Amino acid sequence: MSGSQAPSPEVLDILARDGGRVYATVYRPRPGESPAPVPVVGRAHPGPTSNAPLRLDPWVQFFLGHGFAVLDVDYRGSTGYGRAYRNALRGRWGVLDVSDCVDAVHAAGRVVGRDGTLDLTRVVISGASAGGYTALRAATNTTTFRAATVRSAIVDPAAWRTAAPKFQSRHADLLLGPVDTWGDRSLLRSGTTAHCPILAFHGERDTVTPLHQVREFVAMTRLRITGGFGWDRGPMRRQAWISIAEARGLSYLDLGGDGRVMLALHGSLGRGAIFLWPAADLRVQVRIVAPDQRGHGDSDCDGGFSRDEFVHDAAAFLRRLGLGPVVVLGHSLGGITAYQLAAHHPELVSALIIEDVGDDPDGFAHAVADFLNDGA
Repeated sequence: MSGSQAPSPEVLDILARDGGRVYATVYRPRPGESPAPVPVVGRAHPGPTSNAPLRLDPWVQFFLGHGFAVLDVDYRGSTGYGRAYRNALRGRWGVLDVSDCVDAVHAAGRVVGRDGTLDLTRVVISGASAGGYTALRAATNTTTFRAATVRSAIVDPAAWRTAAPKFQSRHADLLLGPVDTWGDRSLLRSGTTAHCPILAFHGERDTVTPLHQVREFVAMTRLRITGGFGWDRGPMRRQAWISIAEARGLSYLDLGGDGRVMLALHGSLGRGAIFLWPAADLRVQVRIVAPDQRGHGDSDCDGGFSRDEFVHDAAAFLRRLGLGPVVVLGHSLGGITAYQLAAHHPELVSALIIEDVGDDPDGFAHAVADFLNDGA
């Protein structure tokens, strides 16, 4: 993609209704590509204390190419703006993030859309997981949005506490605040009403944000359930748990495939299941094996999160399964582990593909191209 084709982000520093600062990024179709004013897709990131990274995003490209603007909101609670900003969401999850998204829409209209390029009467809010919770709260507590789309949305944060990965098990306590407020934050509370159409996607096997809670929400708000979309990955997906030390093990997915083995290492707060999508696309070339790293997903943790311990786990995992040398794909935290695994255990690694680590953004694209074209 040439520089002229890449989207140009416009970063907003917003004064919220309570006087606080909120940050957001707007992407607009290039002039002349779509008739103005264009509808807007607002996105609430997952986490909920993650952020919306400034990088090339195929979802943004898709919507821009179909005549939408995209508004990514780093509501208060997002990482990347200092500790005070991240901690501002504590005790106010489901309230402050929603008001910040609404304020970001209005600010985008005043600052970016003052030339008439944005249609604020046609704004959709979208989110996945914790971002889906924000989107559902916005759809049931405000009238700003014409529709909402969510994937694997959290519906009842208090119940999510018991199903969340161990690494996040006490996260919700800080975000929800006093126990006597938890009932008010649930989308299953009596009287919840949807003020706009909602499109929800959810996997039947999801154990972290269970499908039955979404069904309860749908029944309560009198929305319509339509099933049968998506595709079945059953034959290529095998979930297992393997012991790598006494009384400790890693959960992992063997995502199948016909080619060389690729060890896929997720980033911080992630899990092996994030590689389901690329596994479907790459199964002709590779067989992806994706563990939940220590303390993430369903994997155990013996109390430490040092670099040596992450690298030791990866090496022990490969040896326990009799794999190696393998191609290692590492994202963010997993990329650091991949580098160090290759340095300390070169006999286990045949090639590296690193995403979101280092200062060479072109390196990832070239590595993937070389791997797919030349067989790594």
